[in-house]
Amino acid sequence: MKRFYLLIILFILLILSNPIFAQSLEEWKISRLWTEPTCYNKLPDKDSTITVKAEFQCVVGPKVSKCQDITIKSYWDSSIERVERKINLTQAIINTCGPSATACTIMIDGEKMDVRILPGNKILISKTGFISPRLIGNVKLTLEAYTGVKLTDKKTITVMPCEKKPDLAVEKFEIPEIINSSVHDKWGNINGVLVIKNIGTAPSANFYVDVRFRKQGLTSSIQYNVPSINSGGTYTINIFIRQPEGDYSACAILDNYNQVSESNEENNSACRNFRIVGK
Repeated sequence: MKRFYLLIILFILLILSNPIFAQSLEEWKISRLWTEPTCYNKLPDKDSTITVKAEFQCVVGPKVSKCQDITIKSYWDSSIERVERKINLTQAIINTCGPSATACTIMIDGEKMDVRILPGNKILISKTGFISPRLIGNVKLTLEAYTGVKLTDKKTITVMPCEKKPDLAVEKFEIPEIINSSVHDKWGNINGVLVIKNIGTAPSANFYVDVRFRKQGLTSSIQYNVPSINSGGTYTINIFIRQPEGDYSACAILDNYNQVSESNEENNSACRNFRIVGK
């Protein structure tokens, strides 16, 4: 009898080890969900605008090259209405711009939505909506990601009426995924770009940015002093550091010492993975 149960347990473990059954593989995840600006401004006699953005990441394993179709579903809950939208994003891109498109403008319920297909199995969407003068209080925005027909991620943010505050966000953080090391010392030159944007409604104070490189529990970092950024403005940092061969994660952390009082303190970091290899 014990042998019988042992065989059952081994069979279950074998199934779970298969990438087809593993929950963390071949799934679409919502890596970021935000609005620009992070709050809304009301006009007294006409609609104002706000842009909703989201980044999706296809999580794949060593034996899986791509995810199934991604379908997204959104809910916009406010004091005056509840708006629900759903679209198969993969098929909409293919039908509108073709299977090899890297940028596309699709239609969802008669409204335009911009889509970019990014390296590393990522999709970025951007859609501008309207704020009615009749709106009161906060707006709750919920986004769901479906891999095929299975719900694989869900995020909710709250959009509040604007206060005059800055909001620092990572606009772009790029590091090559593969970096060749020197044949002499087995170290590689890491050249990256970090673009910081103030998506808030007021200028920021000066602040510091930390870029941390992590390899097998060991961490090294570079710190940058960033001057004040006006509302809607950007600041670019060209990153350079040398590191030995290996697998790394790099994280950019804005305003690590909380020198800037922001309207949203939850969007101040971004991470990337890369590898330094011998030629």
